[in-house]
Amino acid sequence: MADPPKKAWKQSTVLSDLPEELLAEILSRFRVRTLRKLRLVCKQWYNLLSNLEIFWTLHHEKSQKNPVLVYLSQKHEKEGTGCVTSCKICGIDGNGVVTFDHSLPSLVHGRDDRREIYEIVPSFSLQCRDFIWLSSPDMFYIYNPNIPKLIDLPEVTPNIDNSNWMAGGVGFDPTRNEYIIVHLIFGLPDSSTDGCQLPIAGCEILSFCSTNVSTKNSSKKGRWRKIAQKCCPFKIDEVINQWGTFVDGVFYWTIFVRKNEENILSLGLNKEKFEIIPPPPAEGFYTVDGDLVSVVELKGHLCLVDPAAEPSAVEIWMLRKESEEKITEASWTKEYSISLPGFDIEKEWLHPLGDRDGDGGLIVYTTSRIEDEDSELPLEYVPQCSVLYYNKQNNTFGRLEEDTNLKLAALSIIRWRLCLYTDNFYVFGGS
Repeated sequence: MADPPKKAWKQSTVLSDLPEELLAEILSRFRVRTLRKLRLVCKQWYNLLSNLEIFWTLHHEKSQKNPVLVYLSQKHEKEGTGCVTSCKICGIDGNGVVTFDHSLPSLVHGRDDRREIYEIVPSFSLQCRDFIWLSSPDMFYIYNPNIPKLIDLPEVTPNIDNSNWMAGGVGFDPTRNEYIIVHLIFGLPDSSTDGCQLPIAGCEILSFCSTNVSTKNSSKKGRWRKIAQKCCPFKIDEVINQWGTFVDGVFYWTIFVRKNEENILSLGLNKEKFEIIPPPPAEGFYTVDGDLVSVVELKGHLCLVDPAAEPSAVEIWMLRKESEEKITEASWTKEYSISLPGFDIEKEWLHPLGDRDGDGGLIVYTTSRIEDEDSELPLEYVPQCSVLYYNKQNNTFGRLEEDTNLKLAALSIIRWRLCLYTDNFYVFGGS
């Protein structure tokens, strides 16, 4: 009698059996905090997840298309006193899922500790989202929530008028392979200028090479260098957006000049001189009691998001210029006039956070104001915001997800406390 045939057993496949390219594609969809734990699974995974040129690059490309919305909350000893007892920084993805929630260390400042300790410095350019940039009245900080570690940068020059006001900007210059931080120094108010509150009395720049970011033995953080132009020659009533936008080697701020229609201030890194450039030729571009104007980078151009004259609409203007060409009104082109049907928002409180992944699509958030009977003030910020996404292809705004209506209890949202962050492995000065 013949022996019965042997039963064929199906061989199981485990992740380790997959080709490295496919394994990298699967693992690149996880967040860094999870991947740091997965590196301990085996030697193969450790080597793959530690590969800067292959895996980190792949993971970074995917993360750029799904940025995290970051907000800062502060707890006060007594509401309205300005005395902060704690700060928390939180990240939420496009589905409303909390990706991190960290308490920041308490800071003690010699000049005045009865004020807000941290502010988020918005990084409008895609290259600067690898870190969360923070500031206090006399310091800048770099923060990566995946470590987590707060790196303090050299102390800034205090304002001449001894105020706690901070303004400047953060950018990345690919031609120099450097991160650039600009700090505006404010002087004493000049009563003879008819309303000029805080004149720009000086400016200093801090720059450091991007290769220092991922080098463990990099302890050089540079030092502040004052620009040759000792002060801004223009009489400015107000710097509207305190944190400027960096585009193609130039920082831009929207400003208000009472006796002049020109209201965009620029500082180029090559000349290191302040200049005022003309705004778009739009009727009612800015008025004292009118809508706020916001600037951001889109695909290498300065983009100005301006509430339009029509109801429930905004206009997007793009600055297109040659490298050495003088900027005129003709340099601006109105790219879009976008309707906002179905959104219960006040369009003047629509603020850009930046490009989503370099495709020209714009992520913005909006807040509104309502009467609060319990408040001494007639109007208060609603403790929530809606996150919208501008689709460049069909020229419309829409909500990212239903769950992205952030209801942040006991949080007053102001425009510089929100930013976008790209999940990554990079560290500054070692971990």
